[in-house]
Amino acid sequence: MSEKDALTLLDKEDSEAKVLVAKKICSQYLEANYNTDELKIAEEIFRLAIRDAELKIRITISEALKEAEQLPHDIAISLAKDVDDVANPIIQYSPVLTDEDLMEIIESSSIQKVIAISRRKKLTKELVAVLLKEPSKDVIDNIIGNSEVANTDKGFEEIVTSIANNREAIKGLINSISLPPKVTETMMNEVAKTMIEDVKKKYDFTPGLLDRVAGHTIELSTLTIINEKSDPKEVDALIDHLYDFHRLTTSLIISSLCICKIRFFISALSKRSGLSKESIKMTIESGDDEMLRKLLAKAEMPEKLHTAIKVVLDFILKKRIENPKITTKECSIQLIEKLEYYNDRGKIEYLNYLLAIAKQNLKTQIFS
Repeated sequence: MSEKDALTLLDKEDSEAKVLVAKKICSQYLEANYNTDELKIAEEIFRLAIRDAELKIRITISEALKEAEQLPHDIAISLAKDVDDVANPIIQYSPVLTDEDLMEIIESSSIQKVIAISRRKKLTKELVAVLLKEPSKDVIDNIIGNSEVANTDKGFEEIVTSIANNREAIKGLINSISLPPKVTETMMNEVAKTMIEDVKKKYDFTPGLLDRVAGHTIELSTLTIINEKSDPKEVDALIDHLYDFHRLTTSLIISSLCICKIRFFISALSKRSGLSKESIKMTIESGDDEMLRKLLAKAEMPEKLHTAIKVVLDFILKKRIENPKITTKECSIQLIEKLEYYNDRGKIEYLNYLLAIAKQNLKTQIFS
């Protein structure tokens, strides 16, 4: 850093030259090209610039130094207290700012600065609780969308607890947030269990009947969480969650097949068998009857269903080859027609069972 650079940056003229010099000094500062004395000089220049320089220079410095771990705390605070365009990069990214700093900004600053805080990758539960008191939809969306906060059962539970009395936050959560599939499934399951208990108290059902009917309904509802556009990682995360809580049942896997949700079916077989999804897909596509039976046995699918499962799989694979863009609903309708045709012309063991499931699933419209 030369004396000329310092004078240029603090000069009142030639705005573009000052921006270039500011970028140069910041770059060398971040790359640790300065000795101890030069480092101190650079930091003093920053202090003077953010106090006296024009807006464009202050924005340049803030953007350049937003992730600098070595930035002195007083400089970070000065930038964070500047106008929004200067402050927001530092507020969103700076590791120098403490929770206390951020709390103060939330209490005393513009909503744009609060939104910038809500975009930070790492937020303590104390900060989350304070942020969720804000009525801003942007703040709520950012918090829920923060994978390190909301993508675990415990983290999501803390968020829900924090916003329990915040009408706007609850409204935003319901109407505009895309939740991780495993979180959605947990919510659906817990709500369903509560409703079942309420119905049991009110009506006199045959012991076990309501549990069986409700259990099947919950399983079918689980399949609405995923669709053709779901990320493979989301499908796998849902499968892992269901498996861990002993809800990856045979009937759920069969239902997924009967509504042509083949990605769920393959991922579920992979989890139950311990085999890779790639090897399962290869086995299914090979058409080898013996290999498929061994795979289904390893995944603990009932032997009596193996032939019927193969009939359904063969049909789905054929349809997907003929029309790669076919929807699960279209595929399911055509599957039902085909199974009815098979049923009328030849006895395939338990094909009636899969046909009944396919019809019931179509009737309840569990497609998305």
